[in-house]
Amino acid sequence: MRAALFLENNKLCSIADDVEQRNLRVIVFGRDENFNICMSDEYLENPSVGYLMLWLYSSRIHKIFVKDVDEKLKPMLDEIDVTVRVKKELENEPLLIGVSY
Repeated sequence: MRAALFLENNKLCSIADDVEQRNLRVIVFGRDENFNICMSDEYLENPSVGYLMLWLYSSRIHKIFVKDVDEKLKPMLDEIDVTVRVKKELENEPLLIGVSY
């Protein structure tokens, strides 16, 4: 499974329809047995919502970790089979053990 951690100014960030006015750092993780592997560390500068959805789909991301997500974007994320985990749900997330957010 591939997952992406979305950061802005090195803190977990929200994803909303104003995303194209922001610069996002995205850390992509994979999981191999019990080990997390950082596969890439990318920067998305002023991405449109459409580009962000295309990037998630083409990068085969199945789960994203964000501070919060705009309700208008949830149906788009569901359409491309991306599960959203928000900050309040991350306490027991096995992929993020040892990561401070």
